[in-house]
This record gives sequence, structure tokens and C-alpha cells, in this order.
Amino acid sequence: MDDEFEGKEDLKNLFESILGSDISLKDTTMADDEDLFSLIINRLDKSHKDDEALFELTGIDLTKQKQDLWFAVEALLKIKYGQDAFDMIMWFILDRFDINGKVVPFEDGKGQVFSLITPSDLYYFLHHRFPHINLDT
Repeated sequence: MDDEFEGKEDLKNLFESILGSDISLKDTTMADDEDLFSLIINRLDKSHKDDEALFELTGIDLTKQKQDLWFAVEALLKIKYGQDAFDMIMWFILDRFDINGKVVPFEDGKGQVFSLITPSDLYYFLHHRFPHINLDT
């Protein structure tokens, strides 16, 4: 993510002159952690849906062409969030809708059912379910 913004250098110089030391500025207005998580999940979800729609419409299967990309994305998600949260993320992207387009509730090992419709729902569910993992960027 690019942290450059208009006027960054001028602002940096102003603060350095006031504080008398070097500083680092970063534009964090794009998103908080939940927004960034949701943006990533939405993009992955859209990519998956676009691939499925292309296959249904034309018969073109991009699985082999995107295999290395998905491998890298999945590895990064596992590193960042851990295997259990990764499994939930992939369930959300790949399996949360049934064949009729209806949301499939997630049922945990204890029989509790959760409706995870949006990436924000997933974000808060993961925070609740896996408090030991850091979902923050």
C-alpha cells in the first residue's frame, strides 16, 4: 500500500522543524484494520466469483493460470492469521453461499450456528473466535 500523499514532504519538514528530530509520516486515512480486512476479503471474493462466472459463461478455467497467485495469497493469509482463521476466511470466500445463492450459516463443532454475511461479520467473528490472533494490520 502506498503511503505517499500530497504535501507529505512539506508536512514532514514542518514537524521535523518543530520537534527537532527526524520523523516518519504515513497516510492512514485509507482504512482502519476492519476496513482493510474487509477490502482484502471483498477483493478475493470478487476474484473468485469472477472466475466462476467466466467459467460458466465461456468454459474458460483459469485455475492453472492463477494457481501460483492463490498459493501465495493463501500462504500470506496463513502466516498473518494462522491456520484456523485461514480456514474460516477460505470458507467465507468459497463456501458461504449455496448453489441457489443463499447464505449458508456456519456451524461450529458445538452446534452453534453463525450467520456471516459480510467481511465485517467475518472480522468480528474471527476476533471473538480466535482472540489470540492479531487481525490488526
